[in-house]
Amino acid sequence: TISSDKGAVFDSLSAGRYPIRVFDDNGCEAFDSIQVDAHPQLFLDSISTKSPSCPGKLDGAATIHARGGSGVWTYSMDSLFFRAPNTYPNLESEKPYKAYVKDGNSCIVSKAFMLTSPVKIDLEVTKLVPLTCFGALDGAIEATGAGGSGTLTYTLTPPNLSNQTGVFAGLAVNIYTL
Repeated sequence: TISSDKGAVFDSLSAGRYPIRVFDDNGCEAFDSIQVDAHPQLFLDSISTKSPSCPGKLDGAATIHARGGSGVWTYSMDSLFFRAPNTYPNLESEKPYKAYVKDGNSCIVSKAFMLTSPVKIDLEVTKLVPLTCFGALDGAIEATGAGGSGTLTYTLTPPNLSNQTGVFAGLAVNIYTL
């Protein structure tokens, strides 16, 4: 029982119905009840990620998916600055990130994540055939690559030749980049 001339404040109540009895100095009383509603729980359901296209590139992305809570959701990657778009571009791989969602009641949930790094491409020149004579066009370079994603394409410059075998023949004296 709480007595007060000016009323009483009850905070930190959990959800539910609460009976209220009020007495005056003459012993008269009034009854009522009040319903304290629970706000829906906020969830950070998942984070959709796109890994960077190559190791060291800042072209990865994350999209934060939330549900529940009250009001409008806002999102953050630093827990300080919240904004409405839920996608964050220009992310790098192998760096720990933490995503945050805040609802209209300022309830915040978070989840840690990391973008996976694509497999690094390793390149090795496996065969180098020198010219047989001065001015001949019979030099050759063979290279083998491993890693990366999908089919590897080899490009020799100059003359800007590309193929998927890594074999370049009919070459003259020059400095080449593979």
